[in-house]
Amino acid sequence: MNLELEKEVLKKTLTSHSPEELMVKMGEFQELMMMYNGAMREIRTKLEVLNDEFQIKNQRSPIEFIKCRL
Repeated sequence: MNLELEKEVLKKTLTSHSPEELMVKMGEFQELMMMYNGAMREIRTKLEVLNDEFQIKNQRSPIEFIKCRL
């Protein structure tokens, strides 16, 4: 999304809702981000376990590093 479009969407969001509605939406957003973060942690853990298992069985690590970003 380009910067101008982001600014316009943010402006419409802030002006079309009451403060109470914005607080509810912010809470919903935080819950969604928490779920995404949990899913990323779960996948990262599974990849680390697979890498450890592969290292023990085959004496090598196919995964050099894991980088996550939300």
